[in-house]
Amino acid sequence: MKSKFTNEEKQAILDRYISKSESPTSIIKSVGISKSTFYKWLSDYRAEQAEAKRKGLTLRNFNLLEAKVKRLEGIIEIIKKANVLPNAPLQQKLYVAEKLSGEYSVHMICDALDIARGTYYNHVLRNKRDNTWYAKRREELRIQIQEIFDENHQIFGAEKIAAVLKSKGVKTSTKMVRDLMRDMGLVRSFSRPYVPYDNSVIESFFASMKREELYRKKYRTETDLYQAIDDYIEFYNTRRPHSKIQYKTPEQKERECAVTFGMIEIE
Repeated sequence: MKSKFTNEEKQAILDRYISKSESPTSIIKSVGISKSTFYKWLSDYRAEQAEAKRKGLTLRNFNLLEAKVKRLEGIIEIIKKANVLPNAPLQQKLYVAEKLSGEYSVHMICDALDIARGTYYNHVLRNKRDNTWYAKRREELRIQIQEIFDENHQIFGAEKIAAVLKSKGVKTSTKMVRDLMRDMGLVRSFSRPYVPYDNSVIESFFASMKREELYRKKYRTETDLYQAIDDYIEFYNTRRPHSKIQYKTPEQKERECAVTFGMIEIE
């Protein structure tokens, strides 16, 4: 009787029972093992299968794996762009890390270049005030962000502005754009979900339209509703006085401002 079996041999014996439906008695007799040994192997096998099934590829595990792959791809990109060896002098790696800071996360850069994050942050904080390259780059980004923000009616947030910058070949990140927009006081001209205080003007308009138009009438068709909304918007802008602008209409106030700032001439 053989005293020891490899894992491969055990699996081959169990497969005779699992896949080929051979009886345990026949297997035990032909292999020369005890009944308790056979059923112990079978119990261990089933426990392993149950554990493997429990740890199967769920959506959460898939997302975690996807994020890990994306992170590793980013690290590979950094290593290629950095063009420095892991054993390069620390100051050289810190210089490269700072130049890449707007394009990748600090954690990813530090992992790729084998730099302690504390060391990197100390380096940046120590040099930020005197770093003319860093200051110049931020100022250039400020100008570009302001232009994109204004050109798009002040409704683009950090993610969209970052996407526009990247499409123009500017190396930056959403986080850097968001930080700069916060420093510049740029606020999107529409509110965040469930936060009406972000844009009180538009919230006031909706409140007035509901109170003065929508809640006072019943509409038989969708076309009637759309026409009513169009009519109310025209009424709101051209005929309805507003207390916040000295009981002028928005159209009157806009024209008054245009004359004041020399945008149009009085006829």
